[in-house]
Amino acid sequence: MYLQQGLPVKCLEKKYSIRSDQKAENAADKIPNKEISCNGEEILTTFRSLLQHKDQKGEIKCL
Repeated sequence: MYLQQGLPVKCLEKKYSIRSDQKAENAADKIPNKEISCNGEEILTTFRSLLQHKDQKGEIKCL
């Protein structure tokens, strides 16, 4: 996700699966990104929440 002043400029997505017979190190490089629509405020809220809880220890609770 690319943000500029809190607004999304471009949001990219890459979906793939790694199978045991493939080399994981090169799998992602061969799959192209797909541009998707996204909500900048929702992304920033999630990011801020992750930063706020980054040093939290113990049981994982849903944010």
